[in-house]
Parts: sequence; C-alpha cells; structure tokens
Amino acid sequence: MAVCVPLLCACSTQPKPPKPPERVTGNGGSVVRYSSRQTVIDLTPDERAALDRIRVRSYPALDHPRVLAACADALKAAGYVQVAADPATDIVSAEKHEALVGKSREMLRGLLKSQGLAFGAKPDHKSTYVQLVLRRDGANSRIWASLNETVWDSNGDSKTRQVTDPERYEALFQRLDALLARQP
Repeated sequence: MAVCVPLLCACSTQPKPPKPPERVTGNGGSVVRYSSRQTVIDLTPDERAALDRIRVRSYPALDHPRVLAACADALKAAGYVQVAADPATDIVSAEKHEALVGKSREMLRGLLKSQGLAFGAKPDHKSTYVQLVLRRDGANSRIWASLNETVWDSNGDSKTRQVTDPERYEALFQRLDALLARQP
C-alpha cells in the first residue's frame, strides 16, 4: 500500500506548463500517452520586429503574372516542392522536407523502441513551409515572405517556429532578384 500512494500521486500530477513563448496546440494525454504533442514557439517582440525588417522586398511595378511565376520558379530553384501559385489571391506557397538522421539510425531506434527500450526523443525530420504574398503598393510590387519550420522528434511530437534567420530570407530574395532581372 505504501508503494501505491506515491505511484498514484505521480500519475495525478499535471504536465509541466510550456515555456513562456511556447504554446501547446495539441497534447495526447499526460497519464496515458495516446497521441503526440504539438507545440508552437511564438516570436518575442524583438524577434518579430527584426523579422518585419527582413521579410519584405519591394520591386518596381511589374506584370503581376510575371512576378507570380518568378516567385514559383525561385521556390522550385531553392528545392521546394508542391509549389502552388494562386493568381486570385497573389499567394505562392511551397514546402520542403528533410531527414535529420540517417535511415539506418531511424530504423535502429524504431526497432529498439518496439522492444520496449526507453529512449529519449531526438529530432528526426523537419518541414519548411513558405508563403510569398504579392501586393501592389503604388508604383511598386511588394513581396512578403513567411517561412515556418516544423521539427518532429522520434516520438512524433512537433515544434513549429517561424524562421528568423536573415540569411534564409536573403537567399530566397536573391533567387527572385535574379529571375526578375532575366525576364523580359
């Protein structure tokens, strides 16, 4: 009986609250895990301000279909797949997936976990989603870029965060600059 009381107390505790910029958007149970946990990491005000300075590029007013096509081509050249350009909304979206561990390591972890051996979760793959929004602004065309990255771990849990690395945005805009400079 003395052993049961601590075990019951341990099972009845609430899960730890997320860190301040994190929001849990899906949780698969605290006592019995029946699903994965999804977390969104929000930007701090300083990160948001820095991102607002790097995610917008202005171009001289160009033919909208031409700019939309160049946006799609720039994403394809950067390795994104499922590129979709919607002329009704002037939005181009795409995604890119990459493994963070080798197939053999992934299979070994899965085999060992299936045998009941407990391993801590490790990140194993990530997806990057990009959205480019095109708007006319007087004599200019402005393009807003949004890159979101989701990293999944070996337990199926995920963390999603907006990319704040200026080099990733700059690389995307440089591809777009080159394509727009070449087009008639």
